[in-house]
Amino acid sequence: MKLHHARLLGATEGNEVLRANAVRHEVDVARLQSQHLGGLIGHDFEGDLLEVRQLHSSLVPSPVADVPAEDVRQILRGGRRAAALTTQLLAFGRKQPRSPTALELNAVVANLEPLLLHSMREDVRLDLQLSPGSCTVTADEVQVEQVIMNLALNSRDAMPTGGDLTIRTCIVSLDEADVRDHPPLRPGRFVMVSVSDTGEGIDEETLAHLFEPFFTTKEQGKGTGMGLASAYGIIKQCGGFIEVTSELGRGSTFTFYLPVAGPAALPAVASESPLPDGGSETILLVEDESTVRGITAAALGKAGYQVLLADCASEALLNAPPTGELSLLLTDVVLPDGSGPELADQLSAKYPRLLVLFITAYAGDPGLRARLDTTHEVLEKPFGQKDLLGRVRRFLDSPNQVS
Repeated sequence: MKLHHARLLGATEGNEVLRANAVRHEVDVARLQSQHLGGLIGHDFEGDLLEVRQLHSSLVPSPVADVPAEDVRQILRGGRRAAALTTQLLAFGRKQPRSPTALELNAVVANLEPLLLHSMREDVRLDLQLSPGSCTVTADEVQVEQVIMNLALNSRDAMPTGGDLTIRTCIVSLDEADVRDHPPLRPGRFVMVSVSDTGEGIDEETLAHLFEPFFTTKEQGKGTGMGLASAYGIIKQCGGFIEVTSELGRGSTFTFYLPVAGPAALPAVASESPLPDGGSETILLVEDESTVRGITAAALGKAGYQVLLADCASEALLNAPPTGELSLLLTDVVLPDGSGPELADQLSAKYPRLLVLFITAYAGDPGLRARLDTTHEVLEKPFGQKDLLGRVRRFLDSPNQVS
């Protein structure tokens, strides 16, 4: 009997290998297609966002009549969230690493409230119970917002006839016994965020598979099965843990824990600071998107800089001053007739003291990073007017300029 079984395995081994290779190929193709799509969407979208952020910057110093200042600030908040989402799309398409920052989770949840309310049906009541104290963690803001929105939308769908959705934040202290079965948690202080509903509840069999990729109880076309799996991965990547408790007919509570950030990670208090100082240096701006080029040039011109414009590498070479000083080349990395790095090489031969600031949405590209030194830096898209002027001034004032 054993010999017969072994022969069966041998006879089917080749087919199994072929089948596995075919599945692997399909997965690789799907991954590459999705990365390409993410890159294309992100690249197109970041240009629009750059316009939004810079136009907002021009509105703040002199608000338009009859436009409330809070509405203008809301434009900026939306632009920042969309900008971060765009960066995430681009990171997915190019496998760029994310850079977690210090987040006050009470503020994250509060800022999400308008979107949450908009996403709820009229028969779902939203209740935010936020901790009176600070709830600061180190994480990616867009990813945390994604987790909270996914959990909230799942809770909404679990209440087809209406109910209560409660989002709560608080600080908890966990000891050895609390974290024993919840790797990668370690004993210490955590910010706890819970999303509770009064819906239908989840049976034990479903609970056992809830965080598995592609597992869904929704009808075809209404769920991908990736929402909770993604939430699990995001929280675990931040050194936290997510769990769920539920009872049929009594609702469910999803709870995630993130380590409390230390004092050194606390974010600076946001303020409406004045625009950075300008200057009188000559800057050659090379950007093929006409709107982005116009907005960027206007911001630099208002700050006092002498701005020369070009939409491609060949025009940049023609417009560069034949004599005199060119202080900074501000150029997109990808140009219609070449590349920013190639253009920088050509102009640096003519202007030995030239500083180069590359504009790109792919700041993590290894080929670009390898070129960076004291005379070559990167300004990541999408950027606002303050980002632009501040970075240009600091770069021009850098003590490491070529002499």
